[in-house]
Order: sequence, then C-alpha cells, then structure tokens
Amino acid sequence: MDGTYITATRTAAGAALATRLLAREDARVLAILGAGVQARTHAAALRRVREFDEIRVASRDRTRAEAVARDIGATAAPSFEEAVRGADVVAVEYRESTLAPPPAGAPEFRDGAPSEVVELGELVAGTKPGRTSPEQISLYKSVGVAVQDAAAAALVLAAARERSVGREIELEESG
Repeated sequence: MDGTYITATRTAAGAALATRLLAREDARVLAILGAGVQARTHAAALRRVREFDEIRVASRDRTRAEAVARDIGATAAPSFEEAVRGADVVAVEYRESTLAPPPAGAPEFRDGAPSEVVELGELVAGTKPGRTSPEQISLYKSVGVAVQDAAAAALVLAAARERSVGREIELEESG
C-alpha cells in the first residue's frame, strides 16, 4: 500500500467532511496552504462538497504553488496572507494532538488555544454544535491522527482482498 497516498486521501476526506459540516453554504473561495502531496487531494475532495468559484494556492515555494495551481485549475497566491484573506472556516480534527505543546501540537496555538474547541467527531456525532450563524468564524486544523491512517489502510486492504487485486507478501522477522 502507498502510505503517502492513503494519508493524503484520508486527510483530505477529513477536511472535506469539516467543510461540509462547518462552511457556509455560500462559501465560494478556497485557499490551499502548501503545495505538497496533500494539496491536490484536498482540492479534489473539497470540490466534492462545495462548488468553488475561486481556488488559491500558496506555498513557501512559489514555483510549486504555481505548478499545483496549474494542475488543479487554481491561482497561485503571492503569499499565505493573500490566499487566506477573508477565510472563514476552521475546526479541529483531534483536540489532544492539536492542543499539545509544540512540536507535537499545532504551533498556531503556542500562545493559547481558542476558547472553544470542538472535534470533528463531536460534530459528526451531534454532541457539539459547529457553526450556528453565518457570521461565525470556524477554524479546521488538521494535525494528523495515526489511528485514522491505520483505519484507512485497513479499508484499502479489505477492498483489495474483496476485488482480488494486489499481492500480499510475507515479511520475515529478523532476529
């Protein structure tokens, strides 16, 4: 299995779910920060839950931002600030890892977490509210949760076995 692809796809699916649950219905501008492996999977997943009129890509590497923007039909923004200007969506994938002190947690919260933090699972379960008015600003911070990658890999393996595709190999234990 390609762990990089599974992680990128799972992370993008989480962001798409957060977007579906938190973004205003009239959200039309998407900013993608970073031009790495996950930029393309995020664009594809997020387009499945919202119809964007404009997609902006920003990266520390302008050349990579331009390449991703070209590949996904977006515009390369000259800076992160210009890409997110007017952004209004943020939530948290998993509270404990987000609020852990750096380097494990989100460095954006180094000086203190927002007053109200809701996990994506709490939104799905309906135990906590997400956006309750169009004026609210929501933040989704994806930090990566290993158990989600393991669950995604298990689903890929089950699907491969069901379709009789791929090849399983035994690894010998070295000792």
